[in-house]
This record gives sequence, structure tokens and C-alpha cells, in this order.
Amino acid sequence: MKKSILPETVQGNILKYNTPILSFNNNSNLLWKLKLKKKLLEILKLPKKKQGNKIFFSKTEIRKNIIIKKYYFISERNIQIPFYYLISKKNIKKKTIPLFICLHGNVGGAVMSFKDEKKEKKKTFYKVKKKIKSFLNIKMHQEKELNFALQAVDQGYAAIALELRGYGESLRIKNNKTKDHKKSSMYTSAIDLLIGKTMMGSWVYDLKQLLNIILSTKLFSQIDKKKIVCAGHSIGGLVAFYTSCIDKRINFLIMSGSFCKYIKGKINVIEKVGLAEIIPEYLNYFDLPDLTALICPRPLIIITGKKDKLCPIKSVKDSYIKALHIYNKFSKSKKNCRLIIADGGHSIYGNITWPVFNNIAKWKK
Repeated sequence: MKKSILPETVQGNILKYNTPILSFNNNSNLLWKLKLKKKLLEILKLPKKKQGNKIFFSKTEIRKNIIIKKYYFISERNIQIPFYYLISKKNIKKKTIPLFICLHGNVGGAVMSFKDEKKEKKKTFYKVKKKIKSFLNIKMHQEKELNFALQAVDQGYAAIALELRGYGESLRIKNNKTKDHKKSSMYTSAIDLLIGKTMMGSWVYDLKQLLNIILSTKLFSQIDKKKIVCAGHSIGGLVAFYTSCIDKRINFLIMSGSFCKYIKGKINVIEKVGLAEIIPEYLNYFDLPDLTALICPRPLIIITGKKDKLCPIKSVKDSYIKALHIYNKFSKSKKNCRLIIADGGHSIYGNITWPVFNNIAKWKK
């Protein structure tokens, strides 16, 4: 067979010369943003049948000075979604408190967001090595820091760890004897695609349902509605990203190991990308950086590691530069869009993210 007619050659040419219909350019305006949002909602295929804000209390755990309460809420098709609410004892009587909604990556479940991890004896914030344009280039050791909910509580905020379908308690067992979370996600995502849905759309829907509950029930009246942060890692970062694009109730977005365009980026490592990321027709209309227009001017912190094999560093930088152009056009302050580059791999790097977050948010008194 001639190389020129091989499927990979044809697909390669399509990607090479592909210009998404709604890609950002200098002529992009508010009408373009409306079209962008409408199309994103269309291809995500969020469930249309709305459920009531039903919530059930499960149990309470006291861990040192932290109170952890477990709840379930009813999402689409009577699916129960677990989440955990964390707050320190000293903040329990505060009138208002900012909230961090934390979304785990492609492993474990919600408990990963508040799992105790081994800490170094002398834990300090790593200093900035050098500045490259708007990048924060951080020299630090590679380490796992996935417990962002615990970090948020330690910083003085309340936190919610939300569990994504297909992980944790809803881990798929059929065709998955080894109880592998990646296989569970793959099977669940494949079935959603076969019935005309997307896994990403289901997750976004669950997060929106959670926001409905938080903002409408007395249980969470302590939460400051103007100070809600969504922080997600890996696949959780994408859920946080797409939800922030269509729901302005999220006031601040932090995403790690996930901000990377597909064209000349994730396409090159597609075998490592989970099926849940795949949204049909996506590249016909836009690539990931274009969608930052739907988040702007709200603050966005992007975290990545130089050695992250799921998000090639060059592609992350290119994506960030485009995001800066978008913020520059639609926002008075492009400082609200920041990229932190660490020396390690696929992790959150909370110890170097908190100073940047606190500097932008200025929520601490």
C-alpha cells in the first residue's frame, strides 16, 4: 500500500492543515464567545433531565483538627455520587469561608484528595529559579502532592473532594477483575459514547449538580458564594476546566497536568490519554486553549511538570501563550492567567502553587 493513502497519513494531513471553525483570532469577539460556549455544550452532551437537589449524609470522621463529613447526592439517572466536606475545627464557626472543590486524577477516587502523604522533615516553599516571560519556572524535587483538599484546609479554607464516576466506590467490576481504575474509566467512557453521551459531559454535569446543592442548602450556608475555587489534577483538571467554561459560579480555576492542546500536543501521546477525554467533533471547532475565552477574566492557574509525559512541555507553553493572548484581548489583567512549571512529572506541586494562588486571590486577612 502506498504511504500516501495510509490512514495515518491521511489523518496526519487533516491535523496538519486543520483550522478549527471557532479557533481564536484577532477578530474574535463576544459573539464568537457565545458560539464557542454553545458548541461546547452541544458536543459535551450533558444529560438533559434534571434531578432534584437530593443529598444524604453518610458519616463523620475527625482527623486531628479536621472534620471530614461524607455525603451522597443524586445525580443523573438516580446515580449516587459521593463527596467529602472538610473543614478545620477552628473555622467551623466562621460566618463565611472560601471553598476549594478538589477533583482527583486517573487513580483511586475522592479519598486521594485528602489522603495522608509522607512529608519531608524540612518542608519549605521552593524558590523561583528564574523567570521566562510570564512563566514561573520552579526548580524542585519530583514528589506526589495529590492531597489538595488537605492542603486547602491547612491554608484556612473549606474543601470538598468530589468523586468522579467510574472511580472509587463506582469502580467498574465487570470486565475488570484486577479493579484497575484506568480500565474502569475506559469501559464506562466507551459505553457512554455508544449510547450517544460523553463521560466528560457526565462528570461536568455531576459537578454542576454539586454546585447547585452547595449553593442552595443550609448545610453549606457558611460557604462564600463569591470565593469558590475548583482545583483538578489530570482528568480532574479537565473536568474543572470544562465546567468553569460553562458555569461562572466557579470563581477561580486551578488545573494541573491537563492544560495542553491536542493538535501537535496530546495527539503525539494519544495512547496515554484516557478515552474519557475524547469528545466527538472537538477538533472540528476548537482546541483546548481557545476555550480559555470562556473562563476569562476569572483567574486561572495552570500547573505542569517538565517531565510530564501526558502533557508535552512545548505544547503546554504554546497553549499558555495562546491563553495569554485571549486574556489580553478580553481581560484588563492578563496576570490572572499564570503558568507554573516544575521540574518533576505528573503531579500537583501544591507547595509552590499556594504562594501564587494567595498572591492573586488575596483572600487571606
